[in-house]
Amino acid sequence: MRSEGMPKIKKKWSFKLLQTQDRIREDGSCPVALVLRFCKQRSITTLNLMALPEQWDKEFERYNLKRKNSHSDALKFNTYLNMLATKLEEIISDFNKRKIPFTNIMLIEHLFVVEKTTKLKPYILQFIEKLETQERFGHAVTFISLLDYLEKFDKSLDRRLFADINYDYVCKFVRYQQKNGRMKGGISITVRALRTILNTAIQDNIGSPETYPFSNRYSTMTGKKIFSITKELKTKTRKRFIPNSYLLKFYNFDFKIPAYKRTQQLFFFSFFCGGINFIDMAKLKNTDILNGFTKKGEPMKYFIYEREKTHEPIEIALNKDIERQITSLKEDFPCTGNYLLPIVTTGENGKALYNHIIEKRKKFNRYLKKMAKIMEFPEGLEDLSTYFARHSFAMSLFNKTKSIDIVSAGLHHASTETTKIYLEGFGKDEIAEMTEGLLIS
Repeated sequence: MRSEGMPKIKKKWSFKLLQTQDRIREDGSCPVALVLRFCKQRSITTLNLMALPEQWDKEFERYNLKRKNSHSDALKFNTYLNMLATKLEEIISDFNKRKIPFTNIMLIEHLFVVEKTTKLKPYILQFIEKLETQERFGHAVTFISLLDYLEKFDKSLDRRLFADINYDYVCKFVRYQQKNGRMKGGISITVRALRTILNTAIQDNIGSPETYPFSNRYSTMTGKKIFSITKELKTKTRKRFIPNSYLLKFYNFDFKIPAYKRTQQLFFFSFFCGGINFIDMAKLKNTDILNGFTKKGEPMKYFIYEREKTHEPIEIALNKDIERQITSLKEDFPCTGNYLLPIVTTGENGKALYNHIIEKRKKFNRYLKKMAKIMEFPEGLEDLSTYFARHSFAMSLFNKTKSIDIVSAGLHHASTETTKIYLEGFGKDEIAEMTEGLLIS
């Protein structure tokens, strides 16, 4: 209740029936308008609505619903006005949270011109839909997971504006995930996905640069708190690779079960191709194999694929090791349609094909774990998966060449700094070996 002597707080906008002489129509009806009173100015925007004076409730600023002569579309028009009111309050709230001075014209532009949502959840849904339309299903899964965690964390997510996603919000989101047992690696992926959403929304001119929590790139605000993903969620884990002695044992092992033999050959196809991703490997077609020439002018074969993770084109020259895996696979296992390798067994496309390959990858990884037991691999190698192929390639190539530049080129890294991360564990092993017995004469 308002205390005595306190001024009545009035909102600076209203819906009004324009009953001036120049506005009245022949049938006596008048236009409904939105009146704004911000920045010590008054502006009137006429809406595409009409009402007779007796059909309009001045106090509630809506159409009368209970009178006998109520407008036939009174309920429909009131719903529209309610929607405008809600949207207007959201826009004003967004500007206030971002501490942006705004004018009547800015409000009108956002209210009637901007069609994209300024709410976080609908924008993420649109982002996911766009990725799936582009058949980037792997990326879409990351943002579906982000939305799932956000909905569990934030019960008011449906109303959450971009301006609400600030440093404090991200910190609480991270603490929620940690409290529920998530590891830093998984949290990092989710928070990076949130950062991508905020960046993209700002590029679309509907995000909130002023409250962006991950850097000062959009703002020069002094004293602003920054959430550093690298610092707060940094993890130290060894890359999963197979040492050369066990890699040779795996390569030469004589598996009797056909499914294991196929898995073995596919693993080493990936290995010899620089650790090509299982999804990318599964999608390869016979028509992807092209003819070319080496720098020496000798004929060669190669294929180019678009890497699922980065969407960059990768060229792989077919050496004898790769050709041997392809030939062996084709001799022992039939392929579906025009596929190069015996992985895909369906004629479906799009999302159905992606889900099919994901199920094949799960089965592939289950086989690898069983095969590790059959080969009596030690602890640390019993959890074999597709990831071991790429990391094992990196370590084997470095052992052979001692060149980070060559390994970086083989992995198609944009920078050798990324390659150094792959080789970090190997360097520590060398240090441990060289420093053992330092004080023994």
